[in-house]
Amino acid sequence: MLTGIHLSAWGKDLVPQQHITDLLRAITRVEGLHRVRISSVEPTDVDESWLDFMVEEPKFCRHLHIPLQSGCDTVLSRMNRRYHTAYYRELVSKLRTRLPNIAISTDLIVGFPGETEEEARQTYEFCQEMKFSRMHVFRFSARKGTVAATLPHPVLKEVAERRSQEIRELAGQMMADYAHAFIGKELEVLLEEGRNGADIAEGYSDEYIRIRVPYKGKIPKGGQLVRVHITGWSSEGLIAEIC
Repeated sequence: MLTGIHLSAWGKDLVPQQHITDLLRAITRVEGLHRVRISSVEPTDVDESWLDFMVEEPKFCRHLHIPLQSGCDTVLSRMNRRYHTAYYRELVSKLRTRLPNIAISTDLIVGFPGETEEEARQTYEFCQEMKFSRMHVFRFSARKGTVAATLPHPVLKEVAERRSQEIRELAGQMMADYAHAFIGKELEVLLEEGRNGADIAEGYSDEYIRIRVPYKGKIPKGGQLVRVHITGWSSEGLIAEIC
């Protein structure tokens, strides 16, 4: 996992200038490394170089975390975001055209100052349309010294909590819907260390879906890539058997 703030800024200060995918290509050449994943990338940074790299590099996970923050253009404007929903929609469409099974997860802030019921509804419906594989939902929290903390019309706590709960329920349903599409298929799972007495090994697929693999006998060793057949779904993730 490559993590940081504004990862795509890497290389812009170098001479000659480089692209973040140049670094990622170098990382994929590390011997014994099975997968490469990044923590997040801003919507405006996912360019054609990103798309080409993801299509060409099998070690790079078929998952991108692309923060949305709001699915309403007027709220995005108040947040001073450098994109709008049409731009985000087109980006997601491009990704899914070139990588049909890609998992797209996101961050969302609810209860931003001035957010109306209509704006909250637009965000809910936009998230529905995007069919995210996973969502991190946060209620707005004023931070001293920021412009957002001085904005008028703060949203009542109970209203923000209700909107947050509604979005979280939607997120849970979308995560289940995305995972269900893999039932009956085979996936590669990077196993974590098995637990004594549990008889279940756990790990993540390329698409960042948690997968539980029942086993008998010797505890599977963590760090292995194992091919599994997906047999079902539970609230804790997909259920599979080793092929």
